[in-house]
Amino acid sequence: MTGTAIAISDADEAEALSEYLTSLDRQHPAVVVTRRFGKPLFDAKSLASNLHDVAAVFDLVTPKATWGLSAARPATPP
Repeated sequence: MTGTAIAISDADEAEALSEYLTSLDRQHPAVVVTRRFGKPLFDAKSLASNLHDVAAVFDLVTPKATWGLSAARPATPP
């Protein structure tokens, strides 16, 4: 938790993010910012600054990152 949004720009980084998000060892909350039609839904920099003591903020900056995170997400049980 640095107070800086962590940019995720490709499928490999998204896969690593998925592993982090699902880790049983994760100690802090995480916020993931996505985009709609190329525009962020929230200001990741502002969130990271405001949440620097509370949560890590990850910014999915490309469609490859967004689809990569979706693909890497573990399947949920029925």
